[in-house]
Amino acid sequence: MSEPEEELSQQRDSSKKKKKTDKRSGKKKKKKRRERREEEEEEQEVGEEEKKEHSECVVLRGIFRLGKKSHDVLLTRTRLSWTPITPETPTGEPCVTQPGLLLLQDVYAVKVKRRRAAGQESGGAVLGVALFCCKRTGRKMEVDTLHLNNASTEHTQTWYNTLRELLTVGSWLLVLPWEPLNKFKAAITSPKVILVFGIHQRGGASGNGGGPVERGVVGVLGSGSSLELLRAQSDPWGFSRPRYLKVFINPSSHKKESVHIYREHVAPLFKMADVRTDITVTERKGHALSVMKECKLDEYDGVVCVGGDGSVAELCHSLVLRAQLDADSPEKPVKPVLPLGIIPAGSTDVVSCSVHGVRDPVTAALHIVLGRYLLV
Repeated sequence: MSEPEEELSQQRDSSKKKKKTDKRSGKKKKKKRRERREEEEEEQEVGEEEKKEHSECVVLRGIFRLGKKSHDVLLTRTRLSWTPITPETPTGEPCVTQPGLLLLQDVYAVKVKRRRAAGQESGGAVLGVALFCCKRTGRKMEVDTLHLNNASTEHTQTWYNTLRELLTVGSWLLVLPWEPLNKFKAAITSPKVILVFGIHQRGGASGNGGGPVERGVVGVLGSGSSLELLRAQSDPWGFSRPRYLKVFINPSSHKKESVHIYREHVAPLFKMADVRTDITVTERKGHALSVMKECKLDEYDGVVCVGGDGSVAELCHSLVLRAQLDADSPEKPVKPVLPLGIIPAGSTDVVSCSVHGVRDPVTAALHIVLGRYLLV
């Protein structure tokens, strides 16, 4: 064999050896990545199980009368469940009953029920606890009430205080995958997003689609990105249920019904949920902008707009402009510090349909009092 042929054969051998070593190293890297991924999945599963166990531990247990039957009621950090107490049958066969369930994320107020005489404004015999919640009918959300009847004052007061604490703290189970969680944290710091009270509906951009509604969903929509949906039963980034809101009402919207809509449909829900309000009825175009420049935003938990799409646009611009003025950045956009609530009272209400999935002031008000947020 000549020298050139020997060199070629040596080069071939070396290249083969190199390919083998590359394949081995590639396999090792793949194996390491697979093992690391499996470890992360195991840690995530363990964390979710621990959170679920923590959230599902029984906080209170008691007997209440729902309707005409006595029920065994269980309260955890995320839900309220009840099972009818049925006596044994003569044959000894167990009676199969379906337990009831109410998620605390759907409860916006809890009150002590009392029996009062005509004209009596305070005091009265204790009857139990009333939970005011929302139920979904199609695309709309309606007000509903769950009555837990028990004449014991001590027992009722214990349940009332515990429920109030759970609703105030909002300590519900959080189940979020890590990758979307990081995307959400990155998006929430972007200056090109505005936080609004609402809920996302799949299959309909303006509430006209037939897609199902995602309940308790936080949506992230960055500039040029697709909408990432994160299922969360509470918000761990500092946004909780509002307690003090700045409300702007445009009395000239559509048929000039915005004041009536607010008084009849929105104000009672805010009062029931113990949400205080500071109301400004706008008198001219740009009035909301001038008020937003002067008011102290750190006193409020959010801004509410009662009007049409024009009023919403003006308040969005006001929030962004105020954030730019506070940050001394007149040219670069700055993320607003307060969320915006939208109560539909206009002629088309396209923005409200996109945010809430429906043109309904009660649905919009319930999203606000329950503290459900959407990044747009």
